[in-house]
Amino acid sequence: MKRKIGIILLLLLTFTSVSSIFILSLNHDENSSLGVNTFDTYLTIDDFAWNVGTAERNNTYLDGFTTGIGYTYDIDSTTIHFLETTGTFDKNVGAYAEVPVTNNTLSLTFYGRAKATYLEAVRLRLTLYDPVTYEEIFYFFGITGSVVYDSGFIFLNKTFLLEGYDSVLLFFFYSDGWSATLDQEFWVQDLRIYTDVSPEVLKSDYVDAVFAGPASTILGMTMDGNYLYVVNERSLEIYKINKTTGDVVQSFYIGPLIPNNIVFDGEYFWILPRFSHALYKYDSDFTLVDTVSVDYTSRGGLTSDGDYLWYSDKDIYRIYKISKTTGELVKIIDTDKLGYIPNGLVSDSDGLWVTDRKAGKIMKVNKVTGQINTSFSLDNISPWGITIDENGKLWIEDVTTTLIYKLTINVNDYPIIEGEYASFDWYRGSFTPNYITGFADPVPEDFDCIVNSTGLYVYETSSAYYHLFAGVFTVIDIPENTNLNISFDGRATSSRYDQIIMSVGVIDPVTLDYLGAKRPYDYQDTGISTYYDTGYNSFNYTFNTAGYDKVMLFFYYIDATIANWQQKIWVTDLTMNFIPAPELEDNDSPTIGCYLLMPPGGDKITNIQWYFTDASNSGYFSFYVNSSLEYYSEWNTSLGVYFTISLDSFIFGVYNFTLVVADAYGNIAHSTVIFNIQENTIMPNETTNPYNFTTLAFPSLVIIIPTMIAIIAITSNLKKRKNR
Repeated sequence: MKRKIGIILLLLLTFTSVSSIFILSLNHDENSSLGVNTFDTYLTIDDFAWNVGTAERNNTYLDGFTTGIGYTYDIDSTTIHFLETTGTFDKNVGAYAEVPVTNNTLSLTFYGRAKATYLEAVRLRLTLYDPVTYEEIFYFFGITGSVVYDSGFIFLNKTFLLEGYDSVLLFFFYSDGWSATLDQEFWVQDLRIYTDVSPEVLKSDYVDAVFAGPASTILGMTMDGNYLYVVNERSLEIYKINKTTGDVVQSFYIGPLIPNNIVFDGEYFWILPRFSHALYKYDSDFTLVDTVSVDYTSRGGLTSDGDYLWYSDKDIYRIYKISKTTGELVKIIDTDKLGYIPNGLVSDSDGLWVTDRKAGKIMKVNKVTGQINTSFSLDNISPWGITIDENGKLWIEDVTTTLIYKLTINVNDYPIIEGEYASFDWYRGSFTPNYITGFADPVPEDFDCIVNSTGLYVYETSSAYYHLFAGVFTVIDIPENTNLNISFDGRATSSRYDQIIMSVGVIDPVTLDYLGAKRPYDYQDTGISTYYDTGYNSFNYTFNTAGYDKVMLFFYYIDATIANWQQKIWVTDLTMNFIPAPELEDNDSPTIGCYLLMPPGGDKITNIQWYFTDASNSGYFSFYVNSSLEYYSEWNTSLGVYFTISLDSFIFGVYNFTLVVADAYGNIAHSTVIFNIQENTIMPNETTNPYNFTTLAFPSLVIIIPTMIAIIAITSNLKKRKNR
């Protein structure tokens, strides 16, 4: 019996924000309509005098800058390029120049690239310094901790609020923390410093107000009803801030703790230190009151909901719920399977609001399941800290710019809901293919899945099976004479680039024939042999479903090898629409001819060839060997299609070769050859028919083809589409 995953799919619940331009855009198309600097006046690399050299690492001043050794560089009108040669241990290596600040705003764009022989050393960073005191104003991790040895060129887009400055020192560099020479290298290309900007560019429909943070690095934040509190992980301080002006009212030093996040529970402040087995409780003057031991260290968010504290670990994708008095672990939510990284947390009356810095999103999630209930994309903002004010409005801070945003989003407008598509039952299923195994025995155990109110997640767990289509499916009622249209955001990852294969298919739930299939991601030709992540992209497909009252919608990855390449797919923001189908112009199935071929004068059949055509001149076809799908393709030609296989590639045995052809209107034809390779003979086709269609036998034909003789036309199965 098939076992349901206990989920409800909520559609149409994604909110698209208006672009808040200039903050940050990784892997972003400069010509995209989102996150693009629309100002016309700018300066380039050639407009500045660049100082080349090295500075001490972990120093908040640039006053020790010297020429240094162990590297080479090249700076021309378009590019800054540095390469470690003989070693630059414990140095920041790069170039700086004095650049102008306009209307208290510095806005810049550039293409950055970093490379090294060690992943952690793939670094390109940017720091701003006071041009008089050489004190650090802002520290930005442009590219760091890469999953590849060469990041390639990435478009970055940043805006800083710098009140009181007419100019700053802009320093591009790699940071060398290794005594070994790791060939660290970086490029800055097509730098533009815009000179006609203002702070107003930071506002959007979701942003009510924005002001600069109190330090160059801030993370967590909370409110006590009157003031905003933020933590500085580098200076080991807590800042008390006027939430109207952004001015610092008071600061509290809490070293030697390294504060990562903070929450006010209505009476006390709690501090989450970095990688500590304890949470620390403080009074309003930040005098230590108590310490609560916890089982797991973390670096992420912290919030309170009465008797419990919740904290997260962004590095292993977990949220923990613990007793506030004893530290006893109550619950663990594994967010990796739910499709988000928990950087910051804040609790409201019935859920948790979570920030995902990498995705640029804030989400409301269910406290019981961790499933996403509501999601907002904040273009070009990388949120970490998050809190709620006395009016229910969300506040966030951007960890890449230390800007603090008051949002227009009111948490009271988004209660936890279960979704209008409660009738959709999603199942874990594998298409092997010609059948869905679901949870019937034997069930392949090499993949698993999670479905929640806004998305689907499927992931490979072992290498026990291959040649498997693994995913989740549901059966949809199709209104009369309509075609199914779906749109969604899809993402795929794998530890090997050529195993990133994500598909969506519409299948006849009775015969399990494909009615259509699309492949959002297919064998990424990146040349990167290590872990690869496509990121989220939007897709929209329409399938011909007129004439069917039900279809199966199946999202899956294709496991093509026996190795475990950790294939994963995500589908979010799925919506379905039904479009009136055009009047059916073709009720006839495609015509298929099938021929056994041997060379002239030969006595052995060496090839099987099919030729098919249809009045619609388009459709798809799939080829099966012993009910396993070996090939799938769309076709679009008025000349017909030849499909030929060589029998020399098969070992001795009896094989069922079946070609399935569909036209643009969903009419389907089958042609099956059962062939004994050892005997080089055809087998009676009536012995097995996995498709269960009425068999119509064609007469035998003898057709002369130059250089070959086609000697037998094989039994074919024809089907006209009909209501089911």
